[in-house]
Amino acid sequence: MMMYIDPFLDTITVEYRRYREDRNPARATSWQWKLRNLVWSTLAPSFSYQVTKYFPIKAVRYFLINMYNRLKSLVLVIGVRGDNTLDTAQMIRYPEKATNSRYTFSIWAFPEEEYIRNLRAYFRFCHEYYQSWGYRPNMMHVGYRINKDTSSLFSYSFGGHVMTFDPVSTGDAGWEQFLIAYNDFCSRHGGSPLFNQSNSLTRWQVEKAFGDRLDIFEGYRKRYDPAERLLNVYFKQLLG
Repeated sequence: MMMYIDPFLDTITVEYRRYREDRNPARATSWQWKLRNLVWSTLAPSFSYQVTKYFPIKAVRYFLINMYNRLKSLVLVIGVRGDNTLDTAQMIRYPEKATNSRYTFSIWAFPEEEYIRNLRAYFRFCHEYYQSWGYRPNMMHVGYRINKDTSSLFSYSFGGHVMTFDPVSTGDAGWEQFLIAYNDFCSRHGGSPLFNQSNSLTRWQVEKAFGDRLDIFEGYRKRYDPAERLLNVYFKQLLG
């Protein structure tokens, strides 16, 4: 399950996939995913980039972004549907050289049973941050439902099923500062970051999220990488 989340429109559009064994793969379609991928990976970030660049007045900029997000949700709800589609077609192949449609994001996950409470608090946080600092991510947020996974020590669903809310941006001015506040909010509300895709983390946030698993990992790391050839500066600061 994937969600398109918009705190400023107070809406969530859910992309839900059902797996049925009685469907014939040879008759499956893929156009639905091509439409979705065109909107999400190209049209949406390109529009947000252009609007942010050419409309410095924030009231105008975010009015246009809100209207576009309403239209995008309508297109997704009406167009992206089918009884028998190819799951692999949902994967997006990004260009090797970035264009004006590039975007970035950060991910934290929360226990499934506490998700709605935390999501409502996050909506309030986004509004309060915008009122205080005049910044909001210029694309829709997204979210996912992830099954419990203990195969990795740093799995963000190590303790059970989780759901996420992930801000997305073209990387405009104010994004990095927003992430610092976003990380603080998520950590205080019991979230766990996706370690390799959550920027601007602190050692305290990592300790709170992963606990004793940090010590277990450090034991393995010292054993298999005693010269620290694979430990870069960023993770050295977080792993201690």
